[in-house]
Amino acid sequence: MIKSKNTPPVLSNPGIIDSRKLVFSNDVTVNNAYLLAVSLFPPALAIGLSSYRRSLTLSISFFESAIKKSAVERLLDLMDSHLPR
Repeated sequence: MIKSKNTPPVLSNPGIIDSRKLVFSNDVTVNNAYLLAVSLFPPALAIGLSSYRRSLTLSISFFESAIKKSAVERLLDLMDSHLPR
């Protein structure tokens, strides 16, 4: 394995969660649903996107032993600045 300080992020977009398939019983209504980014071995960073009923969820998985939390927060802020309001 080649050691490097640069590791490309992994982007996972499973797409739209189908509300018609989230039926558990007639008595239960699912109002919110999301999928989270998987955990990868350090120093990898995983970004996950999922949507449900016109709501977009962005998640990030990382290990603080490999990536500074402040760097991830800056990345999230940058991504958030590009999202529509």
